[in-house]
This record gives sequence, C-alpha cells and structure tokens, in this order.
Amino acid sequence: MLTGNNSIYLLIMVWAAWSVLALVAAILGVGDITYKAAEGINKQVGFYHSPTWTIEKIVLVPIYLIVTSKAVIAWLQYRDSFASIPGFSAWEYRVSTFRMAFYAVLIVSIVVIFGLQWYGNYLQPILDGPNAVVAPNWIRVTTNPIELAPERLVVGISLFAGLYIGTIYWLCFSSLLLLYIAAHDLSEIHEKDKSHDNTSRYGESRAAAQALIIALYRSVICGVLMSMVIKVSVLYLDTDAPNITTWFTRDILSGFGYAEQSWNWLGDRQLAAQTSFMFLFTITSVAYLGIYRVKLAVEAAKQPLLVSHLSLTAVPTAMIMTFGLVGVFQGFSLLVLLSLIVGAWQLITPSLRFHPTTTQLPPSTSPRR
Repeated sequence: MLTGNNSIYLLIMVWAAWSVLALVAAILGVGDITYKAAEGINKQVGFYHSPTWTIEKIVLVPIYLIVTSKAVIAWLQYRDSFASIPGFSAWEYRVSTFRMAFYAVLIVSIVVIFGLQWYGNYLQPILDGPNAVVAPNWIRVTTNPIELAPERLVVGISLFAGLYIGTIYWLCFSSLLLLYIAAHDLSEIHEKDKSHDNTSRYGESRAAAQALIIALYRSVICGVLMSMVIKVSVLYLDTDAPNITTWFTRDILSGFGYAEQSWNWLGDRQLAAQTSFMFLFTITSVAYLGIYRVKLAVEAAKQPLLVSHLSLTAVPTAMIMTFGLVGVFQGFSLLVLLSLIVGAWQLITPSLRFHPTTTQLPPSTSPRR
C-alpha cells in the first residue's frame, strides 16, 4: 500500500472513510451540536468543530503519508544502482527482518489505540448513559446519546470511528518504520561499499541520504503538529470555553492582558493526551534514529558532513516544548499558532543546511609517508 505505484489510493481510502463519518454526523445532526457542561456553559463538540477530525485527519495525516511513502518509493529507485554491491540484501529480505516490529505496530494499533480507547472512551460511557463521567464528544454528544439514535447504531458508529483511528495510526507507524528500514538500508551500503571508487555511485548515495534525512525530518514536524492538535482537542473539553475558537481568542487576549473574560478549567484536568504523547514519542524517536543512522554512516564513509546537529534539532525542539506548554498558562495559544506557522513552513521548505553536494570522490584515507 505504501510503496506500490497505486499508493494514491491509500489517501483516497483515508478521505473516503472520513467522508462516511462526516455524512453520518450530518445525518444524526451531531456535526454541529453542544452539550451543557456546567451551569450557563454550553460546549460545542460537533464533528466539524473537532481539530482531530478536521485538521489532523484530512490534512496532516495525508501529508504525513505522502511524505513517508514518496521517500520510500524514491529510495527503492535509488537502491537499484547499488544492487551490484557484494552481500547487499534484497529489499524484500530487509523488510522481512523487521517483521516483529511490524507485528508490534499492528498489535499496539488494534489492542491499545483501537480496542482499549474505544471501550474506555466510547462503549462504556454510552452504556452508562446519564451516569457516564467522561466528557461528551460528537458520539457521546449528550448525557444520554441513545436519545438521538438507537443504542446499537451509536455503538456501531463508535466502533467504526475507533477502527478508523486505529487504522490511521497503524498506517502512520508502518510508513515510518519503512522509512527507518530505508535508512538502515543506506547505512549497510556504506558499510559494504568501502572503496567508493565509483563517482556516480558516490553522488547518488549522497543524494539518497539527503532525501531520506529530509523525509524523516518532515515526519517529525508533522508528528509534532498532529500530537499538538490531539492535545488541544482533549484539553478543550476540560475548559469553560464554549468552543475552541473562543478558547483561543480569550487565551490570546489574556496573553496580551486585554481579556475581559479569561478561560478556566471546569474541574480536575484529564490526563490530556496519552495518545498524543505516545504518538509524539514514537515518531520523534524512530525518525531521529533513522536520521542519525544515515548521518553517521555517511560521515563514517569519509564523505562531507551532511547536515549540522543544530539545524536538525532546533525547530523540532522548540515545537516539542510548545506541545508541553499547551494549557499550562494564559497565552499559550500564541505559541501554538506560531508553531503551526513554523511547522507548515518546515513541511514546505525544511531549514536543513546541507553542504553542497559534490560528485568528486572523497580524499584518499591512506597515511602520508
């Protein structure tokens, strides 16, 4: 799905499944709906107002899949020119050595992201009805969602939505794992091809290394943005703001000291974003393992330094710090908006400073007489 010629159909599947949910939300009338969170506070929890179902699912996830998929496909075209290296493994064999990692990704996506979250966040609160203590969302839209639709229908919709989320993260983690395997592949090339006596091959290996580093860097940026969107959506449910737009407006004005009415927490905050933190930690860790695997392999082969540590880490570190500060103080949304702008710019034009690519052979490493 991620490396074939028809990988575009994967994006169509993502958008099509989202469209089904959007249509269901419109039919049930929960695309734009509020619930009474406290006395005098009606909160908007409609499907169309949730950043996790709009910004993340129809914008960031497709961008992430495009970045990773195109990079792996490009690498498969690059590696054909290295096939003559003695002992260099075939791509199918290389992927098969990571089968346990792929199984782990599948199990986590099905059991944890889909199964446990669906049961705890959707099924149990629906069955509890008015006694549910979890903040409603567009599926658990009132204290008793069965008033809007039959119980079986609501459970079925939540099941489909949970399965969709689990599949999305399965695709994201799997595509990142493929990208890491490509980085591992490139490092083996430099280990087995010690001579570097082919000028054309040398230039191609540098170009491939740069392409992989850029793709892994973009995956980090996209992962941070996705995690931030998830955390903002979860924290919003614990505030007294009627909708996310009002929450951000009040917060920005509070940051500048002009707010007539600041926002407050409704009660004890939920553990905001176990999912977002797990996603952020996994994406960042695996991506940087791949980046430095490529970087160290190229440098060990006596090729010019690819990219500096500062340019690799400066922007992602600032964005991760913003992720940690979401909801911590009045005015945090200024940092979030700045991160969204910087992140979008990094996806378009990554600020990675590579040394000029050269097709000259590296200097001889033989000792001077």
